[in-house]
Amino acid sequence: MLAATSTVTAGNAASLLWQDWALQIVLWSGVLLLAMIVSLMALTAYVRIARHKRLDVRKQTQNAVRLAVHQLLAEELTGEQAAERVQPWPIVEVVRALDPYRRALRGPELQILLSFYETLGLVDRAEQMLLKNGWWERLEGVRLLASASQLSGTMKARVLLTGRLADKDALVRLAAARALGALATTEDAPRLLVALEEAPEGHRLTLARALMRSGALPAQSLIALHQEGHHALHDDRLRALSLRALGLARSHEAAPQLIDALDDTAAMVRVAAARALVALRVKVPRRQLLTILLDEEPSVVEAAAQLAGSQGDESLLGPLLQTVRHPNWQARHAAANALANFGAAGFQVLQAVVQQGSVGSGVAERALAERRGANLALMDFEASLAQRPDAALV
Repeated sequence: MLAATSTVTAGNAASLLWQDWALQIVLWSGVLLLAMIVSLMALTAYVRIARHKRLDVRKQTQNAVRLAVHQLLAEELTGEQAAERVQPWPIVEVVRALDPYRRALRGPELQILLSFYETLGLVDRAEQMLLKNGWWERLEGVRLLASASQLSGTMKARVLLTGRLADKDALVRLAAARALGALATTEDAPRLLVALEEAPEGHRLTLARALMRSGALPAQSLIALHQEGHHALHDDRLRALSLRALGLARSHEAAPQLIDALDDTAAMVRVAAARALVALRVKVPRRQLLTILLDEEPSVVEAAAQLAGSQGDESLLGPLLQTVRHPNWQARHAAANALANFGAAGFQVLQAVVQQGSVGSGVAERALAERRGANLALMDFEASLAQRPDAALV
């Protein structure tokens, strides 16, 4: 009897202990939730206050700039006096407020406004902002330099923007590439190539694409550098980078330079030329294709196999069969995929490799499986279309 009573008492004590713990957990969870709600409300209030403050500053800046510009154009103020009127306001907001006038004014009034830009020391202020640690400050500096496209200090702005192509932040690099479209000239192409080489390795082609789209580094400028044998292209890395950029631009005018580059002494240049020609779908002389398929560098053989697969010339089936047995697995894989691009004729060659079970049978079997899977997916898609009620309308 006493033992049973002790057991019940111990059970009640454990139950009460668990209830106490559960109550504490609920209470502390409620306190934590309340603290999170209060913090979120405080953060929201702070963001709203900061936003209203920024909008107020922008509005006051616009009013000050509007008054200063009207007095400047009416010759009631000199450029120095107008600059003093807007000096208390952030230079970024001043430039933003001036942009509509720069786009709208013409003739003598535009010249007065441009002289006002120079009085503001826009390029020098932007240079100071580019030295800041915060990426947003450097980004604003790049945007200020973009507004200097019609100023006499354009050369300094070009140099500063070119230097930002190697910035540690991707947003700043892309903004600089876009801004250079309004400032760069054909003479800047070598300098831009050198700057691209100094940029982070994984972002060079992205920057090259941005430069070419903005017009800062047109394909014709790169082609001209290759035609004249510019000293900047004596660097193997710059030659390769320029060829890859031409491939990105889908510039068919560059085909002669790309084909000549297949005979370059540097392996990275031969690889870049072959991959650019793959992108352009350009016919390449068979002699040069056979030469690079027998190259000593596996990376060149891999690119050559990809190029051979884009040619559609069945006389290349034999050389590609030899490449499928290459010691390097990447070259074998590229050759097997290239053979699969030839359709039935390529499939027969791959089947023969698989049946022989020699070196290359693994990549050949994988290429056949991938192509067979793609064909089955296409057949299933076509079958699903045929079963639709509106198939006749498709």
